[in-house]
Amino acid sequence: LRGKLSRLLGKGGETAPQRPVQGLYMWGGVGRGKTWLMDMFFHSLPGDRKMRLHFHRFMLRVHEELTELQGRENPLEIVADGFKAETDVLCFDEFFVSDITDAMLLATLLQALFARGITLVATSNIPPDDLYRNGLQR
Repeated sequence: LRGKLSRLLGKGGETAPQRPVQGLYMWGGVGRGKTWLMDMFFHSLPGDRKMRLHFHRFMLRVHEELTELQGRENPLEIVADGFKAETDVLCFDEFFVSDITDAMLLATLLQALFARGITLVATSNIPPDDLYRNGLQR
């Protein structure tokens, strides 16, 4: 798109290829339409390789799988493989981290999901810069 706009505006040639979008983080006050927008996006996606979860349900699943994988090497990589087997787009509603353990797990797990090409879409009431204020949103 940027290259087309540049050509239309007479500003030179092609730009370097852009990296694919890995995620979208929508934040704002209660009742502003974040969940509605995410749901519209989710339902507009073709096929069934998409997943929509409340963030706490997602974390519950992650913890359950980690319990089953106790003693295995790289359990978060295995959890990420499981999500990749099911989905290419993962939508979280109400992203919020209040537990330091979850924050540490998420740092590794989200990287693993991105590495597998999973696109994340999340809603939250917390601006991204405040999500881990002082190391953790309290």
